[in-house]
Order: sequence, then structure tokens, then C-alpha cells
Amino acid sequence: MNSFQILAEVELRLRRQLKICAYCNRGMKKHHGVMGCPRDKATIEHLNRHGPFYWSDGLEEKDLVIVCGQCNSSRGTMRLFDWFASPYCQKRRINARTVALQVRRYLRTRASNR
Repeated sequence: MNSFQILAEVELRLRRQLKICAYCNRGMKKHHGVMGCPRDKATIEHLNRHGPFYWSDGLEEKDLVIVCGQCNSSRGTMRLFDWFASPYCQKRRINARTVALQVRRYLRTRASNR
């Protein structure tokens, strides 16, 4: 179990499904034991910026993707649609059509507008 209490089998399944960043399509690495967040580190991203953030509070697999450290850091707490309009996404051509299927599915939910 990780710091978000996500079950090990759920995290493993996510990491197997997403070998490239769900946002920018960059290849990622695990970086075991590395302090900080390297740009190409595979990180867990909560699509719903309002939570829940912990498995015990109702976090669901459909609200999680694996993204590179750079994209995760850039998005911060922004709504996805607001982040897509940022210079970071504009420069990298990241938008609602270029992201992974899991993100596109999430964008069709009510939660993505909050």
C-alpha cells in the first residue's frame, strides 16, 4: 500500500496499463529510492482535484492515472480544462483529445467540471 492507501494490486494494474504519461505520452521511469520528483518519474495522479485522495475515504481506480513528474507538478491543483489552456500544455500540445483514454473518460464526468 502506498501513501494514498491505494491497494498494491490497483497500483500495479495502473502502472501496467500506463507505461507512458497519460498526459504528454512521455516514457517514464520508476526512480526507486530517489528523493524529489524527477521529470520522467512515474507518479500517481488524482484526476479529481477535490478528492477523495485516500482509498479508505472512497478513492476509486477510475479517478487515477500514472503521469510523469513534470506533468503532475505542472498541473498542481488546476482543473484539467484550465490546465490544458496553460502555456505548459499549449507548448506540448496536451489537450482533451491527446490525453490517454482514462483521462478522456474522466473528462466526460461531472466531477471534471469542478
